[in-house]
Amino acid sequence: PITPLGARCLDASPYAFYHVPAARPTTKWTVYLQGGGHCLDEASCWSRAHGPTGSSARFVNESECLCMNGPPGHDASCNCLYPPYCDGASFSGLRAEPWPVNASQPGGPALFFRGLANLDATLDYATDVLGLADATDVVVGGASAGGLSAYLHADRWRAALASTRVTALPDSGFFLETDATGASGANGLTPGKFASSMGAMVAMANATAGLPAACVGALGGARRGG
Repeated sequence: PITPLGARCLDASPYAFYHVPAARPTTKWTVYLQGGGHCLDEASCWSRAHGPTGSSARFVNESECLCMNGPPGHDASCNCLYPPYCDGASFSGLRAEPWPVNASQPGGPALFFRGLANLDATLDYATDVLGLADATDVVVGGASAGGLSAYLHADRWRAALASTRVTALPDSGFFLETDATGASGANGLTPGKFASSMGAMVAMANATAGLPAACVGALGGARRGG
């Protein structure tokens, strides 16, 4: 594996992903990263750990996958990977040790932030077993938190598939700081505090491990609450 940490969802359940083979032989692939918002503190992540975006025990047995290769109208002949989203941090969390839900309760409930390991495990298995190593064209896409994941991780896929044409195709996922951000309280956001809320999430999940190193360096790394 690319990372030494085991692939896990927030609740420590083993990670899994969906693969929809092409209807006819092709070297075109789509990787469609599932979205679903973010969990910004321990309480919201613990709640998420009991649902389909935090536990593989809640995954459905089969799933469709949207091919995004080819001209407008899409090309249904691609091989498609659909990695479910179960770390709450846009596939960027990477902590070796479980993170306590309540720091004052040693040995109590804990969270596993392994989103980057999940993504790398998907890439490794698809390359070694499913034929991704022979791909000529790969589109990495997603919507909302999945769109942000495409922005963050397309270069990672490009580096791993050096002889492949890799294209990022996010459908939304570029979040702007505005006065209205979080005004409704959605996702636990405090009005006007989007950046600090996301910063707290990055620190909690150690998500700098999955962010572009040049960007992290330019901005001085993640600061909880700042």
